[in-house]
Amino acid sequence: MDEKNKQSTTLMWSARIGGATVSIFWIISLFSSAIGKSVGSQLSLTLEGILLIVLVAASTIGVGIAWKNPLTGGKITVVSSLFLCIFAYFSAGDNRMFAVAVSGLPYFLVGVLFVQSHLAKEETL
Repeated sequence: MDEKNKQSTTLMWSARIGGATVSIFWIISLFSSAIGKSVGSQLSLTLEGILLIVLVAASTIGVGIAWKNPLTGGKITVVSSLFLCIFAYFSAGDNRMFAVAVSGLPYFLVGVLFVQSHLAKEETL
């Protein structure tokens, strides 16, 4: 296996592991928050909660697509993570940069890794 192919494979698996980790973290976080905020058998959702669910779902779907098609899924993940960063910035209270760093930035980095792995793989062909 040549050096470029090893680099592409390493980038791809780093993106896959990172994407799975970030997605699992967010899914568990959202479910535990929904369970904690549910009143009896009634689940109350706010507009802010719905937006967060949609943005995290879009980023997670982008990661899922990137497993088969790294370029398309990576682009979806990058775009949706930018929207997640903007949402985190405006919805956070005092520490906005921390909110951006823990919400959208991990998805952004994973998306960039997927795109870069695809570009590195194309260079070997």
